[in-house]
Amino acid sequence: MKVNVKLVMLLIVVMSLTTTCIGKDLPINIISVTGKVEIQEAGTDVWIKAEKNAILKTGDIIKTGDDGEAILAFSEGNSLKVSPFSLITISKAVVENNLETSEFNLEKGRLLAKAKKMKPGESFNVKTPSAVAGVRGTDFLSQVGEDKKAMFAVLSGELSVFAEGIEVAVTANMKVDVEMGAPPSEPIAIPAEMLQELKQEIQEIKAVIESAAIGLIKKEVIEEKAPETISEQTVENVVNDNIGQAVEQNLRNNGNNIRI
Repeated sequence: MKVNVKLVMLLIVVMSLTTTCIGKDLPINIISVTGKVEIQEAGTDVWIKAEKNAILKTGDIIKTGDDGEAILAFSEGNSLKVSPFSLITISKAVVENNLETSEFNLEKGRLLAKAKKMKPGESFNVKTPSAVAGVRGTDFLSQVGEDKKAMFAVLSGELSVFAEGIEVAVTANMKVDVEMGAPPSEPIAIPAEMLQELKQEIQEIKAVIESAAIGLIKKEVIEEKAPETISEQTVENVVNDNIGQAVEQNLRNNGNNIRI
């Protein structure tokens, strides 16, 4: 099945906005959870189990165990995969004057991001103990080891890495390392095996998000088509043939209020 990714992401965003104040928080939706993943909500000191479809916001902290992974989605094209042994704070996720600002503090572990192209005035940053990476419409990996050394690898687009007063531009298929208290290294090529694995992971993230959105679309289409009269084959035909139209129609019918 060919899926319009922009429409899929838009559906997820609109779904999230039903529980969030538009114009303030930029909601971040947990699309999938495997293994041990915990959330500490802003202003609390209690860790709770992360649940699929939960909405995260500024100040929330995500922690994964040795088998924990989570995929998050927000905006019309941004997604994140949080790997095992990671600790990430959502430092800022807001929308002001139709412009998005998002910043993630990666204390340790690994964060793989698929970011849309930023509009003028928007920002998407990943901060680590040793450096800050600014996204410019990029698929990239951020990784922090036990020694706080950071590594940034770019699969597509461009990343700006800043540390100790020095800024380095990292382009597709290149990576940099940043030691604590040192400027970024000169970019070098990502090893071929690592590059292939990262590209495969990006495709897996995309597939998970599409699958989640298709489930929502099925529900919406069935509800609109009088479920008592629909056969299983008809449902599959509707989803396969009209996925884009289903999203667009729901947006027209329900405004910013898609039912789940």
